[in-house]
Amino acid sequence: MAFCAYRSKAIHTSENDTFIKICKQLHGIYHNKKDEVYVLGGVDFSAYNAKKGRDELYNIDILIYINGTLTVVDVKGYGGALIKCGKDDEWAFADDKEQRKGKGGSQKNPYKQILRNKIGLVNLLMDRKIGNIKNINFAFTKIFGCVLFTQPIMQLDYINETMLDLSIRKSFKVSDMVHFHDTIDSFHNNSDLSGRDIELLSLYLNLEPYVIINNNIKLKNKE
Repeated sequence: MAFCAYRSKAIHTSENDTFIKICKQLHGIYHNKKDEVYVLGGVDFSAYNAKKGRDELYNIDILIYINGTLTVVDVKGYGGALIKCGKDDEWAFADDKEQRKGKGGSQKNPYKQILRNKIGLVNLLMDRKIGNIKNINFAFTKIFGCVLFTQPIMQLDYINETMLDLSIRKSFKVSDMVHFHDTIDSFHNNSDLSGRDIELLSLYLNLEPYVIINNNIKLKNKE
């Protein structure tokens, strides 16, 4: 089994907390198996945007690779009752007093944010000649997306099976920490990328390697 974790030095505190929880969760599931698992945290990079004719900055909170399946994860530090989550809508939550928007960084919603990051990632991989990627359609057909809320989400199955637009249900999911592994485990599509390709990406991005020892995550080769 290969369980590898890489993290940016500049990862935000809240994202780092989620990165650690995900590493521990997945390591606990896969450490005695023969699966190939990579978790990358704080994936910041620039890539050429052909539509705009210039390089743009991208930030992927967490990137997960399991046995050929690649998932872009966008972390949100809240939860609750999601009442609006269309792919072209501003997302909204409800409680007793108000509705609040589910933000998507610089984009209209989390789905749009993840889609932008998927396209940016594919452009980077093609530019660096990492993996056998032919065109931008790779972003739509070979990479999955998951918005991960750190607090519980009500009626999660209903959201993924009914509320999300039919056209994106196979490639995009909403999850929370309790259900996260089940969510990404539902994605099945070989990305044509190898574990070695993910290591090359980590090297190019100057991410630091981490290991899990006795359920503690530590910088590799450091006590």
